Amino acid sequence: MNLPIKETIERKGLDPKLLRKKGNAKTFSGWLLSSMKKARDEENFETAIFIEAIYKKYMGFQTSEKLKIKLWKGKSGIKLEEYPDKFICITYRKQEKDSEPQETKKEILKTDLNDLIVVLNSFENKNKIPTSEIAEKLYGKNWKLVFSDRQKHIELTYMLNILEQKGKIKYSRRGFTTIIKNLDYFCCK
Repeated sequence: MNLPIKETIERKGLDPKLLRKKGNAKTFSGWLLSSMKKARDEENFETAIFIEAIYKKYMGFQTSEKLKIKLWKGKSGIKLEEYPDKFICITYRKQEKDSEPQETKKEILKTDLNDLIVVLNSFENKNKIPTSEIAEKLYGKNWKLVFSDRQKHIELTYMLNILEQKGKIKYSRRGFTTIIKNLDYFCCK
């Protein structure tokens, strides 16, 4: 049974799932997908298969991961981008009541997270550890000084959110943390 060239190549070569994606070239991967579709539509199958191979190799080089922490109180969410040595926490905040939310990014180093893990592992009771005790051990300061230092307090909150998203702790915004999984250190490259 001789199939036309187009059917033969699509059956043996091109991934039909990739060809169904909408080609809206705002990114390099999007441009590759739309170029692959264009080559296929022009019946330039060798080019389409070549671009598909480049696309798959490119996707293999992607080293970031986007995670979304559940919304709390329906007001905001945190998106995480993970890199070999850090996390980027992305939130949206309003500068003033009536203004549009602006994107803000906070970088959290994995070495800082490892310091927090050392502190969390030092507690005997792993259930309902007060955030104030975590902060005092982590920063070597009284809780009131940490709480009043906005930078340190926000950094601690982000670090606890990251560990919660990774399924290692349960972080209650009421001031307690429960360790639910062994806390291993993050590998920092």
